[in-house]
Amino acid sequence: MRMAHEADIGCERRPGQKGAVLACDLLDEENFLLGVRWIEPDSVVPQRPHRHPLKQANYVIEGTGTVTNGREMMAFGPGDILLMEGDEEHYFSTSSGIKMLEIRYL
Repeated sequence: MRMAHEADIGCERRPGQKGAVLACDLLDEENFLLGVRWIEPDSVVPQRPHRHPLKQANYVIEGTGTVTNGREMMAFGPGDILLMEGDEEHYFSTSSGIKMLEIRYL
């Protein structure tokens, strides 16, 4: 058994096309990632093009924004769960700050 507090997780600031995201990963293994993301207000993140082989699920904790895959755009807010397929290009835009849980998996 293990427990971690978000304040104790090492974070990396990653610049986007505009603004940045603070990526805090608790688990980062070959086929699985679990972390918290804080997207700064007025941001478009991450750098584009952005894709990875793992599927991705994001649970939005606070803030509102949009996510796009280049073909469609969806608005999201607290309580929404965003699902992306592996190798699906995607990025987030926000005018407010965003906090979300991110899971990547096979």
